[in-house]
Amino acid sequence: MASGPRSVVWPRANGPTRGRGLLPLFPGAPDLAERNPSLYRLLVWVDVIRTAGVRERTWALSQIRERLNHGSENGAQQIPPLADGNSGARSLVNVAKAIGPLLNRVVFAGRAAAEVLRTETIVLAPVRRREDATLRVLTSYSVDRVGTELRSLGLERVQRGPTTDRWRVRDGLEFDLEQVSGDDDQPGMPWIEYALLLTNGFDVGDAVVVRVTAAHALLALLCNDFLAAGQAASDSACAEDLVVLVALRPSVVGECASAPAEIRNVVRRAAAVLLADTGLSFVIARTLPDAAVLHELTQTVVNRIRALTQLT
Repeated sequence: MASGPRSVVWPRANGPTRGRGLLPLFPGAPDLAERNPSLYRLLVWVDVIRTAGVRERTWALSQIRERLNHGSENGAQQIPPLADGNSGARSLVNVAKAIGPLLNRVVFAGRAAAEVLRTETIVLAPVRRREDATLRVLTSYSVDRVGTELRSLGLERVQRGPTTDRWRVRDGLEFDLEQVSGDDDQPGMPWIEYALLLTNGFDVGDAVVVRVTAAHALLALLCNDFLAAGQAASDSACAEDLVVLVALRPSVVGECASAPAEIRNVVRRAAAVLLADTGLSFVIARTLPDAAVLHELTQTVVNRIRALTQLT
């Protein structure tokens, strides 16, 4: 069972996290995590507003406003039109439609999520290595339990690990199904937990709605992965994904500014390392082909990364 000195939890029998108990405003809220994840998150934000500090309350209010102001009829945003180089987003859409009955149990992360979250249209270079193009899909359920249902949908498991299985849909389209245990010993915690809990809903067509990690949580996850790998920017797929997210979504800087302190801290540290790396301009040019002729594009991305180093 995970625990931490700052954890605040809703009391629940056999819950995954131990911490200081807080009675929810709505008594049945803890039981909605699996039955109605969207409502569950809204109630979490309500209790953040009710009990947390000024910065956390501001952040929670922004999350609620986004749900109220930018949803479609089914409560989800419309996926933006796919531009050249959005192969990750196209793969996400295809996987989502293949696993439709299970979409309420998973969250999409990684570069594909960054492409879906974009608010600017910029041409992207193809992902260089096949393994870097594999979709990252998070779940709080047992991978064995979800795997049984994936097999019933005709999918093939091609690789198995302790907490991550690789599945193939068709024509070489694959994704990694990663179980988020909530255990502090799991690599990437708490960033991977933020990535699972802080999400945006997107309507990808044919009445299919997916959950995608919210931009600030996705950036924190990518930043942690970049720091943990310890690679030079020119050798790092995480650095490329960071550049993609920062380039495609200018508002991510402001979203991080109002995010919880843990997110701000890891983003600030990673941005500083990336900004000091002499290979950053090369990574931008390799990831964003237009940067070779539009020099202001490189400077724009660098300026946004610099702004991330100044998060307080």
